[in-house]
Amino acid sequence: LRHDRGAVWLALLAATGYAAVAGMPLPAQRAVVMLAVASLFLVAGGEVPGWRILLAAAVAVLLFDPLAVHAAGFWLSFGAVAILLLLHDLHRRRPSPAGWPLLRGPAALALLQARLSLLLAPVLLGLFGQASVSSVLANLPAIPLVNLLALPPGLLGFLLAPWAPALADPCLELATAALALLWQWLAWVDAIGWLRPATAHGIGTT
Repeated sequence: LRHDRGAVWLALLAATGYAAVAGMPLPAQRAVVMLAVASLFLVAGGEVPGWRILLAAAVAVLLFDPLAVHAAGFWLSFGAVAILLLLHDLHRRRPSPAGWPLLRGPAALALLQARLSLLLAPVLLGLFGQASVSSVLANLPAIPLVNLLALPPGLLGFLLAPWAPALADPCLELATAALALLWQWLAWVDAIGWLRPATAHGIGTT
């Protein structure tokens, strides 16, 4: 248990440092606060109540910056996590029927992204007057490319550049290559005409 506690606090410290280096944007603030509250529950040996953690993160962010409630990122960030928690609860209460194929890997990720995009559409329409119907295709490779191959080596290269340029260069090259690949994918998705955004006045644009 002692080693488990040490791993929990080390993970929290690493996540906080990672978010700080990234500039601590609103989604990162939410993630750090949620991880901190979850860490407390884990160390105490109890269950991790997802909805309470989300509420605690929202309260903490608003105490730190009350004007964050006016930012679109606040509603999108917390709304997306709330939808994920809701889908998780529904999945636990209503397991797949016998014989129903269980989706795993990329198929499950694509289905989850499709559901998330659909349920976030009303929020996007209210905030921006349109909702992208191409987000499933765009985010499917974007999430792993940015989270695994672009942001971590990019930040590491940024930190190493002043002291060890030889070590920083490969990190920055990997991040650049990942972003270039992502840009090519996004350009391909953007070229698909029928994937135009759905607007508050109808589907597509003139």
